[in-house]
Amino acid sequence: MYVSAWSVSSSLTATDAPMCPDLMNPVNGGVAYSGSPSNRAVGAVATYTCTSSYTLSGVAMRTCESTGQWSVAATPVCQLTS
Repeated sequence: MYVSAWSVSSSLTATDAPMCPDLMNPVNGGVAYSGSPSNRAVGAVATYTCTSSYTLSGVAMRTCESTGQWSVAATPVCQLTS
């Protein structure tokens, strides 16, 4: 006699996993995501930079947490270098 069995997997697929929202570019700067230009998956790292003549003030890197939120709430600011 043939008995079939099935199971339900508790693991999330890439489409089910939480994604962090897009981040705003600081004025006179930008944000780049690890791996690809739009990588906002859990574990992704976002790195802020400023254009020439500006210096970053605040946290330069944020990580996408399992909650679907970025690790630091505040967007850094690019200040004109004196």
